[in-house]
Amino acid sequence: SLLSEQGDQPTLLLGQDASESRVTSLQGSRIVHIATHGLFLSPEYGLESPMSRSGLALSGAQTTLDAWRDGVATDPSTDGFL
Repeated sequence: SLLSEQGDQPTLLLGQDASESRVTSLQGSRIVHIATHGLFLSPEYGLESPMSRSGLALSGAQTTLDAWRDGVATDPSTDGFL
C-alpha cells in the first residue's frame, strides 16, 4: 500500500482494544482513520451545550450511557467517548 511504501505501519484497534485510552495514546500518526459510531445525546443527559452532547462512541460507551441513565457519574478519561 501507499502507506507501507512510505514506511508507515497501520495500527488496527478492534473491539475492546478500541478504547479511549488506546486511541488517545497513539503517537506519531500522520493519518488517523476512525470507523465507529457518532452520537448526539438528548438534553435529558443533563448537558446543556450541543458540543458536550456529541462525540464518537468507542469501546465502553454503552456502559457509560447506561450509567448516565441511572444517574451515575463516570470518569471522563475512560468513558468510551471522544
